[in-house]
Amino acid sequence: MRTRRMLAIAVTGLTAATLTLGIPATASASTGGGCTTSNGIEACISADSTGIKPDAYINALPGGCESILLYVVNDYTTDLVYQNWLPCSTGHYGPWHLSASNGTGYTTYLEYSSRTSADSEEVHSKTVVFSN
Repeated sequence: MRTRRMLAIAVTGLTAATLTLGIPATASASTGGGCTTSNGIEACISADSTGIKPDAYINALPGGCESILLYVVNDYTTDLVYQNWLPCSTGHYGPWHLSASNGTGYTTYLEYSSRTSADSEEVHSKTVVFSN
């Protein structure tokens, strides 16, 4: 009887250990995202299990930089989610961690204005659909 009880305790402990080890980590099921590059300016967006992360790479300053505006838009409502002015210097900016709504698409936009031309260029990332 005593052996059976000890065996039952050992099996219960082993089962609990197996169940604990068998639980996978929480993963984000968001889809899409990524970067788009034009004239040395790159707009990006990604997601993790808690939100979205826009960022930008300024690899060149075509035509002399006057201003760079980064903003993020909710693709379903067209609401502005975030905006930030970036410096006119090369480098990696962000990522910024933003909360997001489940099942919603988001896109990062970079609006680059040149000193030598009246034109501005807009580069937008691929869309990420957030899901956790």
